[in-house]
Amino acid sequence: MRQSNTQLYRKYIAQLATTYRDRSDIRMFIEMLLTSAAVFLFSVFAIRPTLITIGGLTTEISEKKETISTMDTKIANLLEAQDLFTQNSEKIALLDTAVPAEPTIGSYMKQIEVISSAHGVTIFTMTTGNIPIDVTVGEGSGNAEQKLPLSVTFNGTYSNLLATLKDLENLRRPLLVSTSALSIDESNTDSSQLYLSVSGDIPYWPVTLVTPTP
Repeated sequence: MRQSNTQLYRKYIAQLATTYRDRSDIRMFIEMLLTSAAVFLFSVFAIRPTLITIGGLTTEISEKKETISTMDTKIANLLEAQDLFTQNSEKIALLDTAVPAEPTIGSYMKQIEVISSAHGVTIFTMTTGNIPIDVTVGEGSGNAEQKLPLSVTFNGTYSNLLATLKDLENLRRPLLVSTSALSIDESNTDSSQLYLSVSGDIPYWPVTLVTPTP
C-alpha cells in the first residue's frame, strides 16, 4: 500500500515537472508566486524591528502624556491651595495667636493681669506647670498639641470675679478650664474676703503652618 502511494506521488510530481517545463505561463506564475513570497518574507523580517520600535515609542508617549496630566492636576491643586491660603491668611494669623507654636506664658500672664486690672480684682496667686525651655518647632499638620497647666486665684467682689472668669474664657488664646471655685476667707473679723480659683490648661502647638508653593 505504501509503495503504491509512493509511486502515485512520484507520478504527480513528474507530471507537475513536465507541465512546469513545457508551459511557460505556469512557469512564470510559479516564479512570480515564489518571488512574491520571498519579498514578503524578507519584508516582514526587515520591518519587524521598526514596528517593535514604533510600538515602544507609542507606549512611552502614552505614559508621558499620563505623567504630564498628573503633574498638571497637581499644579492646579497647588495653585488652588495657594489662593485658599492667601484668602485665609488673616484667619491663619489669628490661629497662630490663639494656639502659638511655643508656650509663651509671659504674654499670657500679662493678658490675665490686664483682665484683673480692668475688673478691679487682685491676683492672689498664679502658678504654672513646668515650662519647657527649648521647644522644637517642626513643619506639617500632625496632631502635636501640647498643654501647659495654669492655676490662678483672684480676690475681689462677686460680680467682678464673675466678669473676670467670663473674660478668661473668652480670651483669644483659650484657657481650657478644668475647675473653678469660689471661696470665702472669714479669718478677718472686719470683712470677709472672696476668692475665685481657676485651674486649667493653656494649649500650644509646636508646628508651623507651611505656605503652599506651586
